[in-house]
Amino acid sequence: MVYEAPIYRGNTPAGYIYSNSVDMERWLRIQMGMIPVNEQFQRIISKSHISDITVSSTNNYLYGGGWNINVKGNDIRHGGSNPCYSSMIIMRPEDEFGICILMNLNTNAADYLAENILNIIEGNKINKYKMDNYLMLDMSFTIIFIASVLLAVLFSIIIVITLFQIIKRDRIKLIMHGARLTNIFVIFPLVLFGGFCIYYLPNVLFQRLSWKAVGVWGSEMIQWGCISAFIAYCIFMWYIPVAFNYIKKNEKNYVTLVILNYNFKNKILGVIDYSTAFINVLWDAFIFIIINLFYIFTGLLYLYI
Repeated sequence: MVYEAPIYRGNTPAGYIYSNSVDMERWLRIQMGMIPVNEQFQRIISKSHISDITVSSTNNYLYGGGWNINVKGNDIRHGGSNPCYSSMIIMRPEDEFGICILMNLNTNAADYLAENILNIIEGNKINKYKMDNYLMLDMSFTIIFIASVLLAVLFSIIIVITLFQIIKRDRIKLIMHGARLTNIFVIFPLVLFGGFCIYYLPNVLFQRLSWKAVGVWGSEMIQWGCISAFIAYCIFMWYIPVAFNYIKKNEKNYVTLVILNYNFKNKILGVIDYSTAFINVLWDAFIFIIINLFYIFTGLLYLYI
């Protein structure tokens, strides 16, 4: 069965050229001047290997004509990736050797392999592999998805138990007024704010990519983890007004744990520094909600289990 790779239009200038090891070997030899080509083409190739000193270097590399060129002139390299493939090319025209790694997976392993092949050739220490960011996100959001599903089931069971208690008249309906009425009107804005935080998440984690682009480049678990977390959050927020409207005799109201000590919150948030006021407010609210959910969940476990 042929897998139809998703197309991300924002990456179209990268070329999307299909190739293989035979083609890339010849192409590298042409780049290093080992295979004669038309003089005009040779001038273009040679010029592409010259770094642009007007642009600042990044990690000891200047940018040339589509190449990252070492400031010491040691090597010329460039990597590439799209949602389903990745590659890395390193070459040393003066020494007439080049390294090309092609992979049918969007991963940083191509960079790791090419870099360490060069280290082996030079007799240098082999670098330790660092997990790919998208793989880490996949694992993280898989855990979030599983935890959210379990929490959603738990909150649903708690709501069902509460509804049965209402039917059996074990819970008494209260007339909403004052502080209790205020708490109810806070629920809906909190749900909207939680939804906004999830909607805005790609701007924080994925350099302002759209959700459509995240769905192409990242794992499906990123979207499913966010959806399941929001559903679990909504189910819990549904429980709060029910518990406030109908109380049980001698029941301890653990929802009041939502109001945390302000100084305690400041101690936690004081170690975080963000570049924009909006991101600071966003993460302030996010951490506040997480802490609240932890306290509420602990109280509910004590109450029902």
